[in-house]
Amino acid sequence: MQVNCPRCGKSYNLPPRSQGKSATCQGCATRFTIAGQNSKSGSVQANALKRSRPTKATLNAKQLNEMFAGIGEIPRPRVTLAHRFVALFVAGMMLVLPLLYIAFVAGIGWLTW
Repeated sequence: MQVNCPRCGKSYNLPPRSQGKSATCQGCATRFTIAGQNSKSGSVQANALKRSRPTKATLNAKQLNEMFAGIGEIPRPRVTLAHRFVALFVAGMMLVLPLLYIAFVAGIGWLTW
């Protein structure tokens, strides 16, 4: 029997014994139940139970575009000269402070020995 994902429309060929069970779409990670044959049209309906939160591995480019469609292009922040000086200062302190710590410990050790 033919079942379509209610969110992305991906088609699956499933055996009839899977009616009433839940399934997860491999395309968009939506969980849905597989309903039986519809008496009016003879088609299979898939009802969405809940939308599981997509992980990094399941997100594709189409889903990312849908998620961020209303945002538009995100402008890059300006990097001013002050930002560069602060980054240089922090990097310098990360190099100097361990050396000062070692010198302090060695000096205390030398004074107490």
